Amino acid sequence: MGNTKNRVLSGMRPTGRLHIGHYFGALQNWVRLQNDSAYECFYFIADWHALTSDYADTSGVAENTLQIMIDYLAAGLDPAKSVIACGVAFAAVDGDATGVAGAGADI
Repeated sequence: MGNTKNRVLSGMRPTGRLHIGHYFGALQNWVRLQNDSAYECFYFIADWHALTSDYADTSGVAENTLQIMIDYLAAGLDPAKSVIACGVAFAAVDGDATGVAGAGADI
């Protein structure tokens, strides 16, 4: 078991646009972790979780999800090094991760 990697799982809710605090508070560290061979990284956008606070007006969730994915990539997350996913892409029952970008890992 000497080749076992630590796993990182983290994500953000698309309740609005990302800002500098997201970069220094999370994204900068996520990029560092994905570039460290000791870690296998899974990052996601928890779009369905946004509905817990934005249930009255869901019109911005899809656009915010797209913009956050763009920000993830712009900050340096690399789909060749990390699994980057949108929460709605995961099928809860059979584990099929269709729509997931990157790393080819089984979830």
